[in-house]
Amino acid sequence: MGSDNKPNSKDDEVKVNYAVGLAFVNIPLAIGYAIATAVFSYGNTDMYAKRIADAATDDVHWVHLAIVVFGRMIAFVNFMPMAFKKNMNGNLRSNPFIYKVVSIDDDPKGAKIVNSDDDAKDVIFDSEGNNGQYNRANRSVHHMIENFGAFIAGIVVVGGIFPFPVFALVCLFAVGRILHQMGYMRGYGKHGPGFLISMLVTVTMEGLALLVFLKGSGTISI
Repeated sequence: MGSDNKPNSKDDEVKVNYAVGLAFVNIPLAIGYAIATAVFSYGNTDMYAKRIADAATDDVHWVHLAIVVFGRMIAFVNFMPMAFKKNMNGNLRSNPFIYKVVSIDDDPKGAKIVNSDDDAKDVIFDSEGNNGQYNRANRSVHHMIENFGAFIAGIVVVGGIFPFPVFALVCLFAVGRILHQMGYMRGYGKHGPGFLISMLVTVTMEGLALLVFLKGSGTISI
């Protein structure tokens, strides 16, 4: 069956581009931070500044930085599987796992073991009809779970300093995730608008957390 750790051949080996990974992690955060700065500047600035100062007094600004670190870790570990999807198109990319048939049970003499990779068959999601819609709808749920850990933490922590902006972000996140699922059910690629909304909302939450840390630590002035 071959090694669990090595590609079938050097031609199949995928080189992970870590520079792209760093960009994937940091550029969205920079966008979120820019939005967060606008929220601070054009919102209830005096109240936000006071609450950040209070958070700094209690050293809570470190908790905000923890949210940023946690969120960027989630982004990085979600980037890694993408490197192996470069040869996959459309609905194939919705498969979080690719299974391989290693035995066939329709042999009357017992299960036939597949000894050759050439004979082995990949098992993927059914992408057609109701089965396809069901699978993609559930994949949308999994995608949300894979990405929303820092966002949930931010609702509680960042919400204590930016209450209304966080409420607005939660509303937008809900819209984004619903659009993501409804679009994915219709077919691969139609989930794009929902993905964009939920991604921007998530990095804005982290941007607000980063803003609290930078101001609370004195790195930038309140």
